[in-house]
Amino acid sequence: MLIEVAALVGHGVPWDVAMAMPRVRRMAFLVAFGELAGGRYDWSMQQWEYPDG
Repeated sequence: MLIEVAALVGHGVPWDVAMAMPRVRRMAFLVAFGELAGGRYDWSMQQWEYPDG
C-alpha cells in the first residue's frame, strides 16, 4: 500500500487523498498514469505488457 500511495503522491495526488482511496481506485490511477507515460496494461491478465527482447 505504501508504495502505491508514494507513486500517486509522485504524480501529484495529495497524500491524504491517496491514503483514503480504496486499493482498487489506487491501482486504477496507477495504471492510468502508467499508460499516459507510454506503458500498456493488459486488463484481462492484470499485468503490464513488456515488449519482446
